[in-house]
Amino acid sequence: MKKVFVAALTALFFLPTLTAAEAAKFLRFEMVETSNETPTEVKLRIPLSLLAAFTEKIDEAVAEVELNDQDIDFKAVWDEVRAAGPNEYLEINSEDTYLKVTTTETHVKVDATGDNGEAVTASFPLALGDLLFSYGDLSSGDLLNELAQMTGQDLLTLEGDTVSARAWVE
Repeated sequence: MKKVFVAALTALFFLPTLTAAEAAKFLRFEMVETSNETPTEVKLRIPLSLLAAFTEKIDEAVAEVELNDQDIDFKAVWDEVRAAGPNEYLEINSEDTYLKVTTTETHVKVDATGDNGEAVTASFPLALGDLLFSYGDLSSGDLLNELAQMTGQDLLTLEGDTVSARAWVE
């Protein structure tokens, strides 16, 4: 009986810790760059709760950007992009450059080839754009909470001739 009591007490003590660990959300980023002889690999795994400690600094940095001081209402542009649905917005095809910007039902996609001939494709979910363009209406703490709701989705993918990268929340 004593062993059962000790086991139950131990389980009761550690159960909140296990539950908290399961509920923890992490911002993940992985990148592999292969343009050198030895590839460079970067892996980042940061708890969203750790980022929450920097919300004041994040707010200050974002306040300095002030997108709307550029004579373009980027939020209004984003709202129109969302309202338009899937579309091909831009295509430039010249001798040394290719650039194409499209949207699907769920993502923004950018295909580019520079004058060095390297091709890159980047993609991010429209939901992330919605979140970023609502930043003025949300605090960075609210932004992190919303980001946590995107668990399992790729926030950014980048595939190129010499680089690949992915960011997501797990």
